[in-house]
Amino acid sequence: MELGWSIVLETTGGPVAMWTGWLGNGLKIFYPYGVTISDELIMNTLGVTRAKPVAEDKHGKKKWAKFYSDRFSTLGRVWIDCSEYDLYGYDLHTIVDQRIVTLYFGHDQCNTIKTYDFTLCSEAQPDAPTTKSEYIQLYLNKFLELFVEVAKITGDITAINIESGLVLYTPKYLKEVGCELEEWTQDPTKYCYTTLNGYEVILYSGNSLVSWVTVLRREVAGNLSAEEIQTILDSLDNSSSDSIDIIPIIADMLEKIAIYG
Repeated sequence: MELGWSIVLETTGGPVAMWTGWLGNGLKIFYPYGVTISDELIMNTLGVTRAKPVAEDKHGKKKWAKFYSDRFSTLGRVWIDCSEYDLYGYDLHTIVDQRIVTLYFGHDQCNTIKTYDFTLCSEAQPDAPTTKSEYIQLYLNKFLELFVEVAKITGDITAINIESGLVLYTPKYLKEVGCELEEWTQDPTKYCYTTLNGYEVILYSGNSLVSWVTVLRREVAGNLSAEEIQTILDSLDNSSSDSIDIIPIIADMLEKIAIYG
């Protein structure tokens, strides 16, 4: 599955979620307040070390987050933070009684383990954070491993919910493969529910860029592994022509950044 996906693991201690940026430039794990994750688990799983203040061109030295990677051969490090607050908030979804349920993560709603949100490295501060996708994606599988470990510390895993960032299924496709759809509208959003390949499936209408977003749910045994989740993600192909072409969008964003800073 192309990046932009999110996962919510239902556990007996509450939901634990993982979010991926669709440009490949960010990874986040959300888990309930009251759950303690040791620094050692984060460092050992992600392969990072405790951060020390590094060169910063305005104040001399700065520590941007709690942990960091080694410096890359170009510029920058991947910085990892663990905090009770996140700058952003995220609506992620689960399926309950054949209906979609929105869960809000980030901000002051939960604990967050994340890659730093901004690229700040330069010749003057070569150890500052980078969000280059080629570096962030080195940590994708490690984040999945940490995600599962955090979920198991939170409670017994009972179900997995996967939400596509890009188009995975459409109502037309589901009908073509023989699914019977229950369809309804809660203005302005259209929904449909069905089952497919052992999953509950809800589609909800998106926008002109992403016409339909898919949410999948399946009950699982508590011994779910990161490798199993990766196998599931690899089996879900949202790279077809029905998905959006992000290249023009990225080009437009870069142009605006160059103009407006």
